[in-house]
Amino acid sequence: MSDETPAHVCVVCHNPRRLPTRPPVCEADRAALDSWLAEIPDLLARLDPAGTGNGSGPKVSGSKDPPVPLSVDVVDLASPSRTGTLTITGPDQIGYLSVASELDFWVADWRLLLWPDHSLPVPTVAVLAGWLRNRTERACDEHPAIDEFHTKIRQIHRTLTRMVGDTKRTGEKVGSATPTAAAPRSTPTRTCPGWRATAAAPRGRPGCT
Repeated sequence: MSDETPAHVCVVCHNPRRLPTRPPVCEADRAALDSWLAEIPDLLARLDPAGTGNGSGPKVSGSKDPPVPLSVDVVDLASPSRTGTLTITGPDQIGYLSVASELDFWVADWRLLLWPDHSLPVPTVAVLAGWLRNRTERACDEHPAIDEFHTKIRQIHRTLTRMVGDTKRTGEKVGSATPTAAAPRSTPTRTCPGWRATAAAPRGRPGCT
């Protein structure tokens, strides 16, 4: 923090006009996190309405036509949480990490740092998002990387919102599209701080590597 930065400026938006009443995160950024976490499961469900995430659309009994393939990006985003996928990668990586993997990483991180006596939730997007949402207020007060979490959740929400909107504009059924070129992989690019480097991996999930 520079000498010109107000002592209690929000660590997320750094807006001097939006000083937090509950430092270090302002009310607007707290509300945004709550809203995004509430909407992410629904947005993902609208992209993959059958919950397949396996490269195929819903199979209709008696249908002679093969299922319409899901977009490659939708398959990536809707895939289950996978251990060992959330690592620092280079710029040549392509595709998206699954939403479940992204949320699962932060659940493990928060649990280790703030709720070590809590059990891990089932690693589905709806359950993971709900777990994080129920603990956001304390995380905003105490987590040393809440700004990074805010950035990640905003990115996930924007990606899902854009993909739902793009699909609607093309007139195609949500969740069904011609496979497209994969987008740049959304992965952390920072150097792992010491408190995260020692993170345990209760579900086989690593800390930063």
